[in-house]
Parts: sequence; structure tokens; C-alpha cells
Amino acid sequence: MNGMRAVMTAVLVGVLGGCAPSDTAKQEAASGTTPQGVAAKETPQIGHGDSIKPPQPARDPEDIWSQIQAAQSRLNTTIRAGRLTETPALVADVRALAAAMARASGDTTKVAPQLAEVRRITSDLLRASAREDVHGAQRLNAELKDHLKALYDLTVAQRPRT
Repeated sequence: MNGMRAVMTAVLVGVLGGCAPSDTAKQEAASGTTPQGVAAKETPQIGHGDSIKPPQPARDPEDIWSQIQAAQSRLNTTIRAGRLTETPALVADVRALAAAMARASGDTTKVAPQLAEVRRITSDLLRASAREDVHGAQRLNAELKDHLKALYDLTVAQRPRT
């Protein structure tokens, strides 16, 4: 249990510090060691074959929205099942995709407040997961869904159709 808590803490520090798990893995792979001096391993697999490596965001906001919905669905399923140890990678995916959608919108100042809320909620969700607080994680996930929809409304829904 202490080993899992140490892993969760390391992931939280990386994600909350602005460093996605994939960035940490790339740094470790480049140096050939982990922070403890142990040889780096391949990216581990988590529940049902989902990789920790975040998805490559599409270029079009509508396509990114589809990716966000898929990531949100996986996160929702994982939280409902109580598998909170798997949530950090999924939260990182959602956060990265939300940032990609904000960039793809072309007007980052308009979406900055909503993106800040997504970051705040994902940070709180990671803390709830580390505490193994299923109910708190479910509440925050519902709040995250609402803010992601608001981000969608600011980017994709307001775009002129061509």
C-alpha cells in the first residue's frame, strides 16, 4: 500500500507541477534511469490495456472534443468502478486535451478562465483519488464534465460552420 501511495504522490507532484506523466517518462527514458537510479522500464499498462501515454490531440476542435468525450467516458467508468489508482493518467489525458482544444480555438484569452477551472478541478480530482475518496471523485468528475462542456461551448459551438 505504501508503494502505491508513493507512486500516486509522484504522479500528483508531476501533474500538479505542470509536468504530465508522459513528460516525466520521456525525461527518465532520455537519462536511462528513474529518480531512484533504477533502470527505466517501458511505459506500464493500466486497466484494460489503456496506456499511460496521453493521446495525440487532433488539430480540429471538433475532433479534439470527440477525444475529450472518449477520455471523459473512460475516466467516468474508472471512477464509478472505484479504481482510483488508474485516474491520474486519465485526468492528465483530459487536461492535455482541454488545453489542446483551447489552443485550437484560436482565442485563448476567451477560454482562459474556463481552462483554469478545468485545471483546478483536475487537481482536486487527483487529490481525491490519492485519498481514495470515491464520492469526492464522482462529484468532481461531474463538475469537470460541466466545465468541459462550457469549454466546448466557447470553442466548437460558437465556430461558424463552413
